[in-house]
Amino acid sequence: MGKANFIYIGPNVPQIGLKRNTLYRGNQPPPKLAELMKKKPVLSALFVSTAALAQAERSLNIKGAVENTAQKEMAEIMKTLTR
Repeated sequence: MGKANFIYIGPNVPQIGLKRNTLYRGNQPPPKLAELMKKKPVLSALFVSTAALAQAERSLNIKGAVENTAQKEMAEIMKTLTR
C-alpha cells in the first residue's frame, strides 16, 4: 500500500513556506506545520487527505466547523509572524 496524499487547505503563509492547495505525500505534515500543530492542534484540520478534500473545502465556510476554526487560528498565527 502506498503512502497517502494530503493537501494543505489553509491560507498561504509564506513566512513558513505554506501554500494553499499544496499536495504532500506521506502521512506527516511538513516540519514547520507539524511544529505549529503541536502548539495549536486544531490546525491539523487544514492538512486533509485527498479523499476528504471536497468536504473539508465546504467546511471552511461553515461557521463553527473545525476547518473554519482552524483557518481563523492560522490567520491569527500569520499576524504574529509578520510582526
